Amino acid sequence: MAENIGSIIVKGLDTWKSNLNICLPFVFSSVLTFVVAVIVIGSATFLSGTPFRIDLSYLTKLGGVSPDFIPQLPLQLLQSIGAIILFVILGLIINAFFAAGAIGMAKEAMEREKASLSDMTAYGRRKFASMLIANILVGLIVLAGVAFLIPGFLAIIPYMTVLKWFMLAYMVIVSIMFALTPFAVVIGDFGAIGGMKKGVKLFWTHKLDVFLLGLIVLVIGLVVSYLTSFIPYIGQLINIVVSVTFILPLTVLWWTKLYMCMTAPRRLDGF
Repeated sequence: MAENIGSIIVKGLDTWKSNLNICLPFVFSSVLTFVVAVIVIGSATFLSGTPFRIDLSYLTKLGGVSPDFIPQLPLQLLQSIGAIILFVILGLIINAFFAAGAIGMAKEAMEREKASLSDMTAYGRRKFASMLIANILVGLIVLAGVAFLIPGFLAIIPYMTVLKWFMLAYMVIVSIMFALTPFAVVIGDFGAIGGMKKGVKLFWTHKLDVFLLGLIVLVIGLVVSYLTSFIPYIGQLINIVVSVTFILPLTVLWWTKLYMCMTAPRRLDGF
């Protein structure tokens, strides 16, 4: 790889300073997701006539869910579950479009030193479907491991704390393994499956660089979250604003630059 992580960080910062509008896909995504949440939850509340909630104690009392059990569920609970499923689906669609748009803007900013909202809409429309499918597949891989593989593997361990830490480690490792998938889909112009294969291949080839950048991004997020937690009343809001306007744009620029460095053609002289 032609550049090290340090130069990628610096290049990302310089590019961000000249392209502050790269935060807009994340702003639009956050606002639209919030509006959808209000509409979905509001509709569920209006239809049921009661506040939106999931009563897990009802499931516990009846000892789990079976095909015969579904018709016995209260209408309010079914509406709440349906609202959650609808929100998740719409949230995935929104995220796929704007994530593809943000990566497209980052690519153009790296190549042309300037990105525009037209880049966001162009890449969002063109790579939306592949990004959506890739995100769903990666999410299913993470859930499959958490729901089936790890509990079975750790069945002999009586301590739930160990299980939780193992699950967390699994989720982090899998997330890092597929961290380059969205960038392969958008920048490399792969389909969903091709993007996943390319992302994992690059991860195995450049494990240290990928882990290091993932660690840097994680530490920055944790530090900002920790510091804002001391601010009363508006700490969480400040954390969201900083993440959307600063951390997420920088993150997508860093991963974009890393991907472009990994896939850049090598010259015969070795540089």
